[in-house]
Amino acid sequence: MYICILANTGFVRTEEIANYLASLLLEKPIEISKKATIESYKLEEYTGTYKLEGKKAKTMEIIILADQLILT
Repeated sequence: MYICILANTGFVRTEEIANYLASLLLEKPIEISKKATIESYKLEEYTGTYKLEGKKAKTMEIIILADQLILT
């Protein structure tokens, strides 16, 4: 499983965000080994509603607030 953190300018560590998303999908934490950054002018490409598939199907919405991508 690959989890890509699109942007993280807040105080939460990237690993914690990835583990949270993994725990929603797999019901157990995982570790990530690679990080990537994205240019701020490309943030709008990633906004929208996404369906997370797993044991319990959920949806995740990504919005832009100031200069940050926010997962809801």
